[in-house]
Amino acid sequence: MGIDATYHHAHTAGAGYTDEGKGKGRTDWEDKSGEGNRREERSRKGGDDRGSRENGKSVEGREEIHQPEETAEKKTARTGTGEEGESLLERLAGAQLQAVKKSMETGALHDFITLFTDARQAKVADTWRRFFLTEAFLEEQYAEEFAGGLYVYLMEQEVFPRDNLPAGLLQELAIAYALIPHFAGEEYGEGMKYPKEWYKVSVEQTFPARKQVAEIFNRQGWDCDLKSITRRMLKQPASKVRHNAFSDYLALKEMGSQGKLTEAEKESWQHILGLGQVHYLYERNGKRLGSGDYESRSECVVRLYVQWLKQFGEMSRGK
Repeated sequence: MGIDATYHHAHTAGAGYTDEGKGKGRTDWEDKSGEGNRREERSRKGGDDRGSRENGKSVEGREEIHQPEETAEKKTARTGTGEEGESLLERLAGAQLQAVKKSMETGALHDFITLFTDARQAKVADTWRRFFLTEAFLEEQYAEEFAGGLYVYLMEQEVFPRDNLPAGLLQELAIAYALIPHFAGEEYGEGMKYPKEWYKVSVEQTFPARKQVAEIFNRQGWDCDLKSITRRMLKQPASKVRHNAFSDYLALKEMGSQGKLTEAEKESWQHILGLGQVHYLYERNGKRLGSGDYESRSECVVRLYVQWLKQFGEMSRGK
């Protein structure tokens, strides 16, 4: 029923009850003369019109008019259903779709797909090392639309098996999102023990985009040797120091999102920033081997912090 029909129905129903509690015209209405009846009818109509214009004067009529709308709004807010709820969900879905589309046309997803569809360079870790430090990627890295679009693309593309993506890509993806695939038990198939340990990624209390990327690793199959990828990432100094840098970057972004970049939490974030000092930078100190690499950071940490400050400044200005 449209709003005009609803209003008409409520107003008509309300008019039949306006004499209750008012008492006005009750005696005249009982007058048997035709003139008395007509006079009382005119009086009642005038009262109804005045009552509809005054707040609280015609209680039942007012409830009939307003209550259905109020109930519908409450139901929509509570259940997310109804015409208004559906249009809101559609608008939200449309906005997300537009963000993914924009990224695929001119943003980070476009750049990623361009590199990935070249099968030869997609296998080279250095391809992805450079990509994950581009401004285009860093601007969208923790956007849910980018991560969701990346996941869907990798699960639907036909360049490589979706459950056995290039090792170089997976290694650099793990570094960029500070992920560490870990031992998750033995896997059995067709009554036989799987010859490799089964690895997966678990993340909690973090950005939704990072959780989505973690699922890319968890969709890898038996032919994908995540154990070797993890060992290489953590044992090779050049890879480990970049993982350290992205881990620090992630930690600061998470503290910022939680409102913990405060004086009270100064000891935590100041320690993280301190590891970006020049004497901790791996490339600036002769690429020394040894235990010091676990404290060293790649000099890319400087670029990450510049990006972090840029985004923080834009948020502060309300962009």
